[in-house]
Amino acid sequence: MRIPKQWREGIATDRILLLSPFDPSQRRLTAPISEQRNRLVAALADAVHFAHITPGGKTARLGEQISTWRLKTNGLKRGMSITL
Repeated sequence: MRIPKQWREGIATDRILLLSPFDPSQRRLTAPISEQRNRLVAALADAVHFAHITPGGKTARLGEQISTWRLKTNGLKRGMSITL
């Protein structure tokens, strides 16, 4: 990942923290990497809101996973299936 020039000063002065579960050599975004990133972001969040969920899709699967966590979601409850 290239770090935008605007971020560099913030990183150097400890005002910006970049977290990544990925090896720095990972250059190409893949579906499994995207799913891992989305789970990490959800795990760090206080609340999760979905603008759109396609039934049976990857976002629906993520919603099912996080519905068991203690997060505020837009209407999801523990063990609840997502049906739209």
